[in-house]
Amino acid sequence: LLDLRRRLETGITEWKAKHNAELVAFLSGNDPGAVIGLDETLARLQRKEIRALVVAQDLEASLHRCAKCGWTDRSADPVCSRCGGKRKAETLREILPELAGIYKVDVEVVGGRGAERLNKAGGLAGWLRRSEAARFKEAAASRP
Repeated sequence: LLDLRRRLETGITEWKAKHNAELVAFLSGNDPGAVIGLDETLARLQRKEIRALVVAQDLEASLHRCAKCGWTDRSADPVCSRCGGKRKAETLREILPELAGIYKVDVEVVGGRGAERLNKAGGLAGWLRRSEAARFKEAAASRP
């Protein structure tokens, strides 16, 4: 039983590493349905354009969040450019779970080679929500 468990754990670990690398490679491949990079992904998340996030496991980023409107970005300005409110420093690790909940997005954390590649591109990526026009077009094209 212990031998079976070890083999399963090894297989799962190998699959996860391969999956992470393939996922990041796909995101990095100029897909119009994806966005990559911390600043762009964070901005689009807050504009409700992201449906799922992919984050590098070891990503460390300092962010600033407005106490008044909640807008979050990497700008070190103590005053929010959107509403003039005061901003507070937080880490991505502290704030990402809350942002994911607010904007109702899933978060996948990648490690290994996938995280290395994603970190080179900013450490954060996202899948874009399809527009209503795109959904209508797809539905119309699939009808006989």
